[in-house]
Amino acid sequence: MGLSRQLAGRAFDFLLVGTYAAVVLLVALRHEPWRDEADVWLAARDMTPAQLFRWLGGAGTPGLWYLMVMPLAKLGLPYVSMTLLHVVLAIAACGLLVFAAPFPRWFKCLVAFSYPFCFQYAVVARTYVLDVLLLWLIAMALTARNRRMWVVGLLLFLLANANTHGLFIAAVIGLVVAIERVRERNVSADAIAGAVIAMIGGGLAVVQLLPPPGAVPPPTQLPWTPLDSALSQCFLPYIPIHLPTLIRYLHGHQRVAEAIFVAARCFGALTFLGVLYAIGHRSWPTFAMVAGSWVALMWIFVFHWYGGERHAGLLLVVLVFGLWVSGWPWPARLQKPAGIARDWVRSPARVALTASLCYACAVAALFCYLDVRFAYSGAKTAARFIQNHSLQSVPIASYPDDYGEALLPYLPGVQLWDIGRKDYGTYTTWNKRWLPGVDGLSQDEVLARVRRQFPSGHYLLLLSGTPLRNPQQTGYKLVFQNGYVIGSGEVYYLYEPSERALPG
Repeated sequence: MGLSRQLAGRAFDFLLVGTYAAVVLLVALRHEPWRDEADVWLAARDMTPAQLFRWLGGAGTPGLWYLMVMPLAKLGLPYVSMTLLHVVLAIAACGLLVFAAPFPRWFKCLVAFSYPFCFQYAVVARTYVLDVLLLWLIAMALTARNRRMWVVGLLLFLLANANTHGLFIAAVIGLVVAIERVRERNVSADAIAGAVIAMIGGGLAVVQLLPPPGAVPPPTQLPWTPLDSALSQCFLPYIPIHLPTLIRYLHGHQRVAEAIFVAARCFGALTFLGVLYAIGHRSWPTFAMVAGSWVALMWIFVFHWYGGERHAGLLLVVLVFGLWVSGWPWPARLQKPAGIARDWVRSPARVALTASLCYACAVAALFCYLDVRFAYSGAKTAARFIQNHSLQSVPIASYPDDYGEALLPYLPGVQLWDIGRKDYGTYTTWNKRWLPGVDGLSQDEVLARVRRQFPSGHYLLLLSGTPLRNPQQTGYKLVFQNGYVIGSGEVYYLYEPSERALPG
């Protein structure tokens, strides 16, 4: 009986990972990458490793993901190969969660199919999948019976070079592990080797993050606004901002909108504090890892940049990591006799976290459906129009500068003339010459720059997000416009001067 139950459990695990893989692969193959995804591909394709190393400081991230993508781009493989690499990493992370994490299967299902893990860090090809995969590997290494510290050090090395968020998380975990080793008087050669490897990785990441001359300063945002937004968007993605905004502006119920704002933030804060308390009750070192990582991430969100749900999800990743390492006990089944029912009642944090994951699964299902049904970005459609009309050889002026690059992976050999920095290019330069291209030039200034650059009138004008006002009066004719897109806001408008006629 025990063997048959174990075999049935393994079969369920394989089915769960297989289902996850099928869903993520299906959605990813229908997903249109947006400009942040395109920027990685273009930078990896068009720079040497040395150029990339100097460029990363302006981009604000270490380059592990870029180096993984670089062989694909340099070998001339299709753009989708980056997406497929990302999907493989996401499936591997799901496999580690399902087969190695000390959670009941229902909880693994909720985590795997929640919004961050099933969509944002699986379908959208960004560096954050490395955070998930490496944190799961670190959790396995820290909870192994024979803990090998050089392995922990190597994983922290990689995590520090995944992105800036990973660098801070790796620093916190490494510091806590080192303090515990010293307290236990267990400073072995293996521990020293692990510490050296981790510090080398951290140092390498810091060197990559040193801003080059003329780098763009951190973007401005309202002070402390991300603090409460991240707390709520971590557990309730898209409720804290979009639902109250919809109620406020479409129906005018100001008090209802404000109540939802407050309720979502209180729910997020109380859920986090409850789960953090439970982790600390089980393991103070893990408490320090989670709390320290959250403080570090919040510092990045407040003082540097907060990207909404795609960054708030990292808080949930760290929390699941903490639950894994601390071994917080979970009921094996949702429905059981009164003993487990009382255990659930005694743990409101467990109920709140489970409820938020159920909601996050619904959000993931919605976004997966929308990404299959509609375009995530209009870049692929706009590039196809340019190809179908044999316009690759016609100069294309683009504004805002960073929006146009989403087309370029579909147009090999094409460079856009960026109106903001007044130069040709592919990937984002992240310097002060690029900054005017995203800071808001007036329409008159945009058109004046283009006409000075192309006095013959032989060019196209590519705008994203905002069409020209009165194009006929300014001497332009709209030749292409995207339909509805989700997620990226990348709707493109392609204009030609009125005196030109498109070939064919």
